[in-house]
Amino acid sequence: MTTSAFTIGEMETTVNYEDVEYNYISVIELGRNNQKVVQMFCDPQGYGDGEVVSSGLTQPIELNVKLRNVSKEHLELYTKIWEAEGRFKFTSYSKKNGRTLATKQSIIKTDPRNGTSNESESTLDVTLVIQTAPKNFKDEFKAVAS
Repeated sequence: MTTSAFTIGEMETTVNYEDVEYNYISVIELGRNNQKVVQMFCDPQGYGDGEVVSSGLTQPIELNVKLRNVSKEHLELYTKIWEAEGRFKFTSYSKKNGRTLATKQSIIKTDPRNGTSNESESTLDVTLVIQTAPKNFKDEFKAVAS
């Protein structure tokens, strides 16, 4: 597996793909979006406690990871994964509070080369939109080392 590790403050993040290890760059933003929506529908006459309905159950969970100062080699790696529609593992662990986001069998949704260049910026920023099935996603708190 390829392992790619980087840090955002107190956060350790890894990407595993094939059998090569990469240590590099910084994450400047990490977000998640579970597209499942839970709604309540109520009787128009005001009877009952309401019915609960879930939607978006067939939608993947998305993580948005913004990387700063990406090297040519790493951009080529992410582009290769995207073009091959490859699967990989992603883990992000906060050393401060123990929050851990972990995926497996993930894909990169959009071309990692998308985005804009900034004349005043000397670095290359890349946003990875990672998708995974809800059964392959964990968001939990683990013990923090003192």
